[in-house]
Amino acid sequence: FYLSREKTLARKWYEVLLAWQIDRTLPKDRVLELYMNQVYLGEHAYGFGSAAQTYFGKPLASLSLAETAMLAGLPKAPSTMNPQVNYPRAKRRQEYVLGRMLALGMITQDQYREARGAQLVVSRDANGSFSGHAEYVAELARQLAFDRFGDEAYTRGINVYTTVSSVRQTMAYDAVQAGLASYGKRHGSAKAQVALPQAALVSLDASTGAIEAMVGGASFDTSRFNHATQAQRQPGSTFKPFIYSAALERGISPGTLINDAPLDDPRWQPSNDDNRFVGPITVRQALAESRNLPAIRTLRAIGIPYAIDFAGKFGFSTKRLPPYLPLALGTGTTSPLRLAAAYGVFANQGHRIEPYLIDKITDGDGNVLFAAQNAAEVTRVISERNAFVMNSLLQSVVDEGTGTG
Repeated sequence: FYLSREKTLARKWYEVLLAWQIDRTLPKDRVLELYMNQVYLGEHAYGFGSAAQTYFGKPLASLSLAETAMLAGLPKAPSTMNPQVNYPRAKRRQEYVLGRMLALGMITQDQYREARGAQLVVSRDANGSFSGHAEYVAELARQLAFDRFGDEAYTRGINVYTTVSSVRQTMAYDAVQAGLASYGKRHGSAKAQVALPQAALVSLDASTGAIEAMVGGASFDTSRFNHATQAQRQPGSTFKPFIYSAALERGISPGTLINDAPLDDPRWQPSNDDNRFVGPITVRQALAESRNLPAIRTLRAIGIPYAIDFAGKFGFSTKRLPPYLPLALGTGTTSPLRLAAAYGVFANQGHRIEPYLIDKITDGDGNVLFAAQNAAEVTRVISERNAFVMNSLLQSVVDEGTGTG
């Protein structure tokens, strides 16, 4: 269930190995049971039992043949082919399933005609959840619930309440889709590209760590790989503030002058985005304009080992930070969620709080089985003064620098 749909030889081999291991370990009936209990069926429903409640408001055992066939047609495209979103498409899939059951002798001609002509009553948001695009949120919540309760997460009838805001989630989804559309206009149609472009967005409450919105990719139907939490990507220039924050601890200030000029190293000659050098420049202006050479010189001045250790306090994996000068340009790797949490340190007066998604979990009777701690564990990473200065520097980015457009 956790493979992406990336068409690579490595992915295919991984799929073969997983299938072989599952076949060796579990009987066929158990494999089918696991699939039916965990497969995503749209509208935040995982497993056929949950889908029965979501779409028809009743237990799986109470469904008719017509209703069951409609659920059986969902795995192909659960987000766009479910009866709440697109009933005509769901109906066509149901009729296909019924036709296959008839052809295989699983039902009679009379049963086929009766089920095909049955008028189905589909529940609308029966579980009280919002109908926004939160498939990646639901999948992560499912994984976290399974980590805590094991198989009981699917059989105990638990209710999982997340920290996500429906308004912010809708805004996040719209922003990602708009960004992808803009990218498509600049680079041509997706069909002409080797791989479909992906995007991710995560929004945190810096003071609590609560995840308020998360979009893990372009489409959950085409790839369930969560780029917000699982993808390790180079942060690029978004890593520069952590270099300057480390330098503040070593005595530089926003007014310190740093030379924006070529390096005196013939082995590596990096340039700026505009291919220009402006000479001596203040730290404030260097960060506002995202100049590369001042960031590199700052890293060289404070020392690479010190900078890596300093960044590790923000939550970055030090193993993913290369011990070379290009580190100043963000050549390490991290996830969007980890990067957002690291920036949260600046917004939270120098304190680091781990992000979390689940607010609480209750059983069917409303008894609380798990609740997020109101007083989250807080770790001071930088001084309040350092955080204040960094916020001022970052404000310059959006007031007069590269963030103005």
